[in-house]
Amino acid sequence: MDDPLMYVALGDSITNGRNVRKKQRYPSILTRWLAQSFHHPVYGRNWGKNGMSSSGFLNQLQSPRVFETVRHAQFVTVCIGGNDLIYAYFKWRLWRNDTYLDEAVHTLARNFHRICEQLHWLARGNVVFGTFYNPFPLTPLAVETVEFCNYGVIRPTAERYGFPVADLYAAFRGRESILLENYRTGRLEEYRPLSRRSPVHPNVDGYSTIAHCFARELLKSSSHRNDGEP
Repeated sequence: MDDPLMYVALGDSITNGRNVRKKQRYPSILTRWLAQSFHHPVYGRNWGKNGMSSSGFLNQLQSPRVFETVRHAQFVTVCIGGNDLIYAYFKWRLWRNDTYLDEAVHTLARNFHRICEQLHWLARGNVVFGTFYNPFPLTPLAVETVEFCNYGVIRPTAERYGFPVADLYAAFRGRESILLENYRTGRLEEYRPLSRRSPVHPNVDGYSTIAHCFARELLKSSSHRNDGEP
């Protein structure tokens, strides 16, 4: 029997998905869908880590185990950046100092460029990046900052390196109340560090939505490769 294909999921707690059962996490769903689509066994490896920032992500890529799985994977998804802003939002809420947000966006932009650079060199398979959704759509500052990071940093930087982007932000926008666990008012004031009641993680339907967004881009990217397109 042929060796299974490999899918590697990289990211933070959204990728880790510990608030739902393992089979309901988006990497698990996506592994099953890829196997069905390609009529071939797929081995999934979930490297998502709770609390992971873009700086922590760069460090993780240096791990020999992560390095090797990414290098040999046919499919890779990346969902990172939300924690950079959440940590900065919390500081902003305490001290109302805009420099925390400015510094977080600057750090994310710098790190994201390095992440794309490293994956462009390291990964041999199809790599898809995801934008990140906004758990606080009724806080104007959150909307402005998240949209800038998604469409001013993540999308243009990924596309500059030839990586497709799954627009998770657009898929969740206007549907936060039905796709996020513990969603209530959509305001930043609900965020509580380390609290499981903070409305920052998807529910079962939310994870399925993320899997669908990534699947669409991965299948499209794989089709382009097979057709000899860049």
